Amino acid sequence: MKKKTWMSLGIVALAVITLSACSTKNSDESKKTFISDTVALNNSKDYNAQKVKVDVNEFKIHGGGDNSEFNKIFNKGARLDFNIGLDKTNQLAVIDGKLSLAKNDYDLGLMMSQKGIYISSSDIKSLYDNNKAMIPSSAGGVVTIYGAMIDSLDKSYLLIDSQTLDSNVQSSKNNWESTLKQLFESNSKISKADLEKQYKEIPNSDFTKSGDKITVNFSGKDIELKDLINNLSATYSIPKEQKEQLIKESKNIDISKLSVKLAVDKKSHEMTGKLTGSISNTKEKTSADLDISLASTRSKLKETLKEPAATDTNTLEEVQNAAIEKLMTQASAA
Repeated sequence: MKKKTWMSLGIVALAVITLSACSTKNSDESKKTFISDTVALNNSKDYNAQKVKVDVNEFKIHGGGDNSEFNKIFNKGARLDFNIGLDKTNQLAVIDGKLSLAKNDYDLGLMMSQKGIYISSSDIKSLYDNNKAMIPSSAGGVVTIYGAMIDSLDKSYLLIDSQTLDSNVQSSKNNWESTLKQLFESNSKISKADLEKQYKEIPNSDFTKSGDKITVNFSGKDIELKDLINNLSATYSIPKEQKEQLIKESKNIDISKLSVKLAVDKKSHEMTGKLTGSISNTKEKTSADLDISLASTRSKLKETLKEPAATDTNTLEEVQNAAIEKLMTQASAA
């Protein structure tokens, strides 16, 4: 089976958690509170930053050929621990944190602007140094080229500009300008009326309230994944293109053996989720065991974001040209 399908499936699984942070059932009063608290925590005027933790305790594929290498990636668990900030005024978004995979930690720092994506040069160097030993010896030429490019990073950031990003897309609808626009639009204020309409027919019996926290438990057998994505995409203002892609990727996915537990706590500004069980691809006769947890604490940026100065930035073209010049000098001296 194609690994791309299961990576998309992993995204769908996370979407079930994050989108479902609004799919709840409780006593009538708890249901109302859940909706109002969800609206409050997703108001980008009050909360334009969040600390996110995603723990992948298990993600194991069965069937569809040899999955040992893929499963090996997650057999020791994985974690994403990062901060997200959105500065709508300056149209800047920042992600800064750490990825833990196979007991190795990797720093991740990047900023998105209309110009493109700025990536921390130190993070690029660290990622390359820690993983170059895994590159097959047959790819020695690739190692030499990329090594020269890494050595040419002499400023704080590498800019992958919008023109480079757009060169890899098939439609103008998915160009960098529209992607950035959708990012900020998808984090606008949620309508309480829309949520009340969405969940009018959902039973209240699965809601429980303890102190300031409201929790809901439900099973994947209670709802089709397509309907879940359609009904909940409006809740988190997921862009149409992304919603349609999720539905396309989930066409043959069965989530009937999934269990989902979600909670919202307005006082602590936190939304959490837990997904356990299995999902299967009925067409390819494959399945994946999952145990994924997510916690998101909402906050407000302490200061406006600032785009890196040109003097602190290497462009991809500069790095490529410097690498070529270096390699040509080495070849001439040989």
